[in-house]
Amino acid sequence: MSASAICLGLCQFLFMAAVAVGIAFNSLVGKQLAPSPSLATLPFLGMMGATAALTLFMPKALSRLGYRGVFILGASLGAAGCALATYSIWFESFALFCLAGALIGVYQASALYYRFAAADAVDGPLKSTAIAWVLSGGIAAALIGPMIGKNLLHSLPVEYTGAYLAAMALCLLAIPVFAFAPLPKRQAAPSSAVAWWPLPRIAVQAM
Repeated sequence: MSASAICLGLCQFLFMAAVAVGIAFNSLVGKQLAPSPSLATLPFLGMMGATAALTLFMPKALSRLGYRGVFILGASLGAAGCALATYSIWFESFALFCLAGALIGVYQASALYYRFAAADAVDGPLKSTAIAWVLSGGIAAALIGPMIGKNLLHSLPVEYTGAYLAAMALCLLAIPVFAFAPLPKRQAAPSSAVAWWPLPRIAVQAM
């Protein structure tokens, strides 16, 4: 197994464990902070919407910044999102909590490319093994992430803040791994315009 795949599997674990906290508590906190119960899932929509929107631009970002630059930026914004979520819960700001969800969504968009980086790091039949190793980090996080959130839910005077601080720490732990991991280079993406025209139709169908 390549060192790149091992490092990316570790970062996949850190990402999934951190995002598990955001997904588990996002709507609950949204309901607590929202001015109307109908807006409780708006922070979650912001998180998923940011992820979906950025997948359109991620190939070009990767061609300019490379895997290392994009992954470090994504983890940094994820940590900022978790820190902002902590602040917004403490001071009861629904608008800031929505923004925090969007920042975590940026982290999620960058993490979707961990497995592609692992595949680019090896040749031939080892690609599938490298991808499987990265995805196994998510399986471990699915078991441990909820435990972290549950055990730290009431750890601070304001409910949920301890869990989001733990998620921030997980995001920060990924940054030095990306900084020193032997990540492969990303090939330049072909120049093409982003096709926006299907998006209004998709939005109408979703409503």
